[in-house]
Amino acid sequence: MRHETQHTASVLGCGAAGRLWARRFLESGWNVILFDPDPDRSAALRAELSGLGGRLTTAPTISGAVAQASWIQDCVPDRLPLKRALYQRVQGHCRPDALVCSCSRCFKLEQIRRCAMRPRQILRVTLCEETMTPVVDESPSADPDLRARAEALLRRAEPLPAHA
Repeated sequence: MRHETQHTASVLGCGAAGRLWARRFLESGWNVILFDPDPDRSAALRAELSGLGGRLTTAPTISGAVAQASWIQDCVPDRLPLKRALYQRVQGHCRPDALVCSCSRCFKLEQIRRCAMRPRQILRVTLCEETMTPVVDESPSADPDLRARAEALLRRAEPLPAHA
């Protein structure tokens, strides 16, 4: 009984990285809420990934996408001002216990957190495209308890075995 609790992930940005993260969570039985400023992009990804498992929905706003999520995955383009503005908006509407994760490969955790309301809530978690294996950043500034919680949730987000 690996999936006793139903988890919800919010994926912000429906480009290549968002597609990989949404797929990973859905294949693990998680519910996923997609947000992209381009509603056509969200709708296209929803159509592409429907039927993978979990419940897949789209939200018209960031606040609607993050309000109930236990994991919020930032997949917006790697532009630092955009990411900082995103985290301020996300943290204004998300649960205080939600994990807010960036898949940025360009910026250090310290740079991303600089304008955050709750900097310790943010982690950098990337996804290896070849294996779809998540990697939690081991930056010295990352809260060890938060990192351990993220790793535990990711173990629950391992893809479910295929049914014959």
